[in-house]
Amino acid sequence: MPTRTEVTCPVRPRIRAGALWMAMGLFAIASAAGGCQRSLFAGETSRSPFDSFDRRRNTDAPPYYYDSFGTRRPNIRERLKPRS
Repeated sequence: MPTRTEVTCPVRPRIRAGALWMAMGLFAIASAAGGCQRSLFAGETSRSPFDSFDRRRNTDAPPYYYDSFGTRRPNIRERLKPRS
């Protein structure tokens, strides 16, 4: 006569694997649906009081620039440079 562990052991891994596949499928669907949202900040929206201060005085640096190869790069040096 088989014991209780011998009867239920082969069934449990299948149930866990099915639950794992279902969780992965739900995660993939949620990720795909969430990726179609619009961006949080628009290009012209100021992100901080400092940005709006600089924009009103025409001392703001553009957020991106194009290098000699035509690749769009973040303009970190100009944005972090001390103002004179």
